[in-house]
Formats: sequence, C-alpha cells, structure tokens
Amino acid sequence: MGWTPRALSGDSPVYLALADTIAEDVASGRLRPGAQLPTHRELARVLGVDLTTVTRGYAEARRRGLLLGRVGRGTFVRGHVLTARSAAADTVADLSLNLPPLLDPDLPAQALAATLDELSKSLNIGSLLKYQDNAGMELHRQAGASWVSQRVPDPDPDKLVVTNGAQHAISVLLSTLASPGDVVLTEELTYPAFRSAAEHLSLKVRGLAMDKDGITVDAVRRACKAGARLLYITPTLQNPTTISMPSSRRAAVARIAREFDLRVIEDDVYGILVNDAPPPFATHAPERTYFLSSLTKAVAGGLRIGYALCPTTADAERVAAGVRVSTWMAPPLMAHIASRWVRSRTAREILRANRAEATRRQALATRLLSGFSWHATRFSYHGWLELPAGWTTAEFVAQGRRASVAVTPGDAFAVSGRCEPPAVRLSLTAPRNRDDVEDALGRVARLLELGPRTTASVM
Repeated sequence: MGWTPRALSGDSPVYLALADTIAEDVASGRLRPGAQLPTHRELARVLGVDLTTVTRGYAEARRRGLLLGRVGRGTFVRGHVLTARSAAADTVADLSLNLPPLLDPDLPAQALAATLDELSKSLNIGSLLKYQDNAGMELHRQAGASWVSQRVPDPDPDKLVVTNGAQHAISVLLSTLASPGDVVLTEELTYPAFRSAAEHLSLKVRGLAMDKDGITVDAVRRACKAGARLLYITPTLQNPTTISMPSSRRAAVARIAREFDLRVIEDDVYGILVNDAPPPFATHAPERTYFLSSLTKAVAGGLRIGYALCPTTADAERVAAGVRVSTWMAPPLMAHIASRWVRSRTAREILRANRAEATRRQALATRLLSGFSWHATRFSYHGWLELPAGWTTAEFVAQGRRASVAVTPGDAFAVSGRCEPPAVRLSLTAPRNRDDVEDALGRVARLLELGPRTTASVM
C-alpha cells in the first residue's frame, strides 16, 4: 500500500492527528513531493477508523497546503513549487495590518509608472525639488480640497494643510491644540498610533464608553464637565470596531462640543471607503472640527499624503507652523503625484477598485466566520471578532501564532489596556490575494471551533 502513518496521537481528534502526521512526514522527508497516498478506503481499513475520518483528515491536510487531490487519480503530496495557496500555508498569514489590497492588475503601480514618465518630460519638474509653503503648494491644496469634497461639501483650500499622511497630521494637531499634561478624549477602543503620539507629547488619553453607535453622549458630557477640551474620534468605520456613528449621535455630540468649547479631531481615513457613509462630524460642527483625510489607506500605502481641513484660515496657519517644526513641508514630489491622481480621477478609480476588493474579501469573512461574533461592513479593510467564551485575547493570539496567523489583539486598542469582552481585529487586505485570505480565515475558524484548551496543531 505504500505510505502508512505511524501511531496517531490520542491528544486530538483522529482526523486532526492524521493531518498532523502527514505534516510531520512531509517535513521529515518520509513523504516526498509527488508521492501518492493510499485511498480513503484503504487507509480507513488499516487504521481501523470509519471512512469519513480519513476523508476529513485528508481534507484538513489539503487545506494546510500539504496535499493535492486529482479526480480519478488519487491524492498526492504537493510539490515544492509554491502556488499562492501553498505559500500561505508555509508562511505566516498576516491579518494584522490595515493597508490597501494588492490589486490585479496593480493599478497604483501602473499609474505611478505613467505619472513618473509624464513628469520626466515636464519643463517645470525642477520646482518640485525646491522648498515650498509649509501648508503645501496652492495646486496641491486645491487638489486636496477636491479629494476632501467627497466627504465635506465645498472645502476651502485656504483652510487645508498638506501633511505626510494622516499620522503626521495627528501628531501636528496634538502638539498644536494641547499642552503636556492635558487630557485628550477618544473612544475606549482606539487607534494605537494615536495613543503613541499622545503619550510622546506627554498628554493624558482618556477613553470614552462606547455602545453599538460609538461613544456615548453621557460619556462625552461627563468628560467635558471634568475639564477635557480635546477629542480625537473616528466616527465613520471606526478602527477597530467598524462602527459608524449615526447622524443623530454626531449631532448630539456636536451640541456638547459647542456647550463646553470642545475641539474635535475627526479621523476620516476610512470614511472615504464607505460610499453611503453618514455626513462627517465636521458638517455638524465645522467651526471646531479638524477633519483628516488621506490617500494612504484609500489609494496606496506608500503615498504618504494627508490633508488636514481646519475650522479657519488662522487655524490652518497654526497647523502649518506645526508642519514646519516637524518636517518643514510634505514632500512636493509626493504631493504632486497625489494631486495629479486626484485631478485625473485616477485616485478615485483606484479607490473604487479597493472598495470592490474589500467587499469581495468581506464576503469571504462573512461566510467563513458565520456562527461567530464577527462585526464588519462590506467596504472595510478589517473586522472585529469577539472571541467565544473561554478564550482570552492573549491565548487566542498565541494559538494564532502557532497556526501561522498574525492577528491584532483587542488589548492593543484599549485605552485601559484590557479589551472586554476579549476580541481581535482581523485585517483582510494584507494577504496578497483572496485565496490567501480564505486560507487564513480558515485557520482562524478552526481555532475558534477547537476552543482555547486544544493542544492540536492548527495550520
């Protein structure tokens, strides 16, 4: 009969032990690439188990990228030439980074090649190597206003500052609007890099209670009564929960902001992904809201250009002074590429393609994580997975590492340092393609099914 497995471990279900044994024998060389395995019926007879057990074991080994099933010919050990799916089985599947998906064809790369070719023939290209206004060249601010107009009606370019992405804008705004020791409010689960920026500036971050619609009105009011005067918020497609705050909640928070003279930094880098999103917070309280947008998440991760739309031109001048202190100006060449893409609608075409790819990947997650507490929207790059009873975040992350899946623990987003109930963020856009996403989510689903106390190897 050829290959037969050694004694199967009794610590896990037989079908998983069979898949583990196949993995061990492939790794040791006992099973060579191209080797044919016994038929399901033959192996079931030898092992003294029912046919479905072997069928499930082989299916698990195929899911791990170890085997190939050929109709009418049998089951074979996969060769060394890696396809996208087998590569995913052999390397860590990264579900931890939120970034634009790799498109096929690669529209950003094609656009960049064409733009650089056009610029190389421009008589004015040398101007992009000179010092420019700290707020950005007028042409670049006008393009930024055009980009922001997808979310905020009729933005004034004179109130807009070009930055090195939204993260740079967050740091500049925090240093401009707050002093060391000040309290900055945010959601109780929030973007970790915001917290890092605030802590670097010796600011105190206070998390506000959330419900299914985002931060609660009562939590905002209590914090304002205690003296807080600055709020950082992601009301549309919130990171990590994917919550989008309803317009009525935004209006209620805006009323409190006016009552207590609360200034607001609205991070809308994900809001641009949602084509039916509620109007931004900036439309409810434009006189006190600093609205942040970026091409980095929506178009291309390396296109480090962001836009900070300020309440007044005087506010924009103060923010531009912060840009001068930190980097003097956003790189004119990068800003010019972004501007050309905005004016030519290339950026919006790539945005639409990214939305479509995110939607397809979310459909996979909805199918593979059905039966679990999965929170996401069809346009989002990520989703929020609440863990079943018995799991701790740390244990799930550790089991994920053993299964070669990287996820972001919910505790990383919690201002308190502890996420309750335990949860993880899964980012669906870092894997190269949908096959890799399906493979990674299959591993996650298997972990959830096995539970926290399993010692089985999940690949």
